[in-house]
Amino acid sequence: MSSFGFKNDNVKIISLPGSPAQDGTDATGVNQPTGGVGIRGWLSGIYNLFFSGSAKVQLTGSIITIDGKTYGLSGGDTIRGKSADRPTAANAHAAIAYCYYYSVDTGAIDVTDGTTWVVI
Repeated sequence: MSSFGFKNDNVKIISLPGSPAQDGTDATGVNQPTGGVGIRGWLSGIYNLFFSGSAKVQLTGSIITIDGKTYGLSGGDTIRGKSADRPTAANAHAAIAYCYYYSVDTGAIDVTDGTTWVVI
């Protein structure tokens, strides 16, 4: 009987092997990694990918490149980077009209009028 007050005699509970996620063997590669079997094979492959440094992630729409430098982009109109790396106002304006620049190291926020940066 469940807490909902109905009974189902058609449900059978089966036991799990040993304990969950203990089937198979640890992987030695990645691609249902060589030597990997079952869930442990996949998990060890994922672990290897993250901790080997070979996992490369790029969030679409969250970065912008101006003058060969890559910046973070938030809210669609705010470029984020170090103060010393701020692009020229004209080049930033060409990429995103009337955008903001947030200096992550100083906390300063500037806005471009199309030709110069104006501190706000």
